[in-house]
Amino acid sequence: MKKRCLVGLIALALGIFCFSGGAAAESSTQPVQISIINPVQIFDEDVSIRGFRFNLIYGVNQDMSGLDLGIINHAKGNMNGFQWGLINFTGGDLSGWQDGLINVTNGSGVGLQTGLFNSCSDFKGVQFGLINYSSRFSGFGLGLVNTTDHLYGLQLGLLNFNWKGGPLTFFPILNFSF
Repeated sequence: MKKRCLVGLIALALGIFCFSGGAAAESSTQPVQISIINPVQIFDEDVSIRGFRFNLIYGVNQDMSGLDLGIINHAKGNMNGFQWGLINFTGGDLSGWQDGLINVTNGSGVGLQTGLFNSCSDFKGVQFGLINYSSRFSGFGLGLVNTTDHLYGLQLGLLNFNWKGGPLTFFPILNFSF
């Protein structure tokens, strides 16, 4: 069993080396990233990943496109694809699906956010969680608390807020604006 683990680790190391192109760490985009906790990761945080990233504890890169798995996932720029972890943070725009306990996107988002707390500045799609927040929201929000400044769509939850829109600023169970 130990021999198989050692062979597997060697194969993984060789695969990473082959994907990275040896000394090509200065390249702005790489196909794979493995991170224990930043800065202990294969590539620097200013490198973008287009493919697969695994963050054992915490990983950060510029942009992430593809499959992003880990405990704490952080894209300083944009995230395109599927981000799955306990905490997902995107500094730029999201296109895809964030699934975790806490999902935060600072830019605009298109797609799906599922978690206990979902936040996005301008979101189009579906937010499903205990607390859903967006400055501008277009789509369907399902949660215990749904709150937005501008709603174009439907909110379903115990407390639903549409602070700057109409017809209703607040309504329990169901709120809408089209």
